[in-house]
Amino acid sequence: MSHTWNVYEAICQRRSVRRYKNEVLPQKLFHHILRFQEEILPLDPGILTEWQVINAIEGKCPLKGHFLVKAPYYLVLHSEDKPGAAKNAGYMMEQMVIFLTMKGIGTCYQGAAKAPELSPGKKPQIVIAFGCGDEDRFREEKKAGRKPASELCTWKEEGDKIARAVLQALIASPSAMNRQPWRFVYRKGCFHMFVKKSGRIERLTGGLKEVDCGIAMANGVLAAEEMWLDTRWFTEMNLKGKEFANLDYVASLDLLHPKVL
Repeated sequence: MSHTWNVYEAICQRRSVRRYKNEVLPQKLFHHILRFQEEILPLDPGILTEWQVINAIEGKCPLKGHFLVKAPYYLVLHSEDKPGAAKNAGYMMEQMVIFLTMKGIGTCYQGAAKAPELSPGKKPQIVIAFGCGDEDRFREEKKAGRKPASELCTWKEEGDKIARAVLQALIASPSAMNRQPWRFVYRKGCFHMFVKKSGRIERLTGGLKEVDCGIAMANGVLAAEEMWLDTRWFTEMNLKGKEFANLDYVASLDLLHPKVL
């Protein structure tokens, strides 16, 4: 009997699938994708977005990129080019990635992929490859190649079991070149998220750290909700106005509120 994965396991044990079978996925799955698109919550509702499924079963693919994974399907998220658009795209796409993972579908972020514009006023922000994987879509968490929590988080007070579990989901998130640009500080039931200032590598990857932040932010919320917490990312104004030597403040995740049925 196959194991049924929950959301938390999907976040922490998912792996990027880079080899796919050239197989047609059932039409029912695409109906599920369409319905789930309507349920995805953005970070910024003021940024208009549009989804596009690309069928490359016959080898015809409009995407370009030196590191493009050959897959039967691709999903592109287009959005208005506004401040925060890349972070918002990462946040939305990661919800879709976890959804597909739970459906048994392999996925892989295409960080350097270039897609043609779909409609005026919107530009492609993020692309994933997806399909029936020719390799396992899960792995043991310890084999994920992530930095230890002690290197990524500073605890200003003792975190409980839930806080430490949410941190594991945050640091399990995929990032461009697996650089894990995020850093966290935990205080009074909140994770304050920071990102390393842009350096040479970040410039080479086209500023993908904003997408990386959005991906991690989605995983933080999804993991907390799995533990019956109502959460929100918010801006802590005292941190937003401060200058830090090597980090930029991103946002804060409040874990204090139990979910109300």
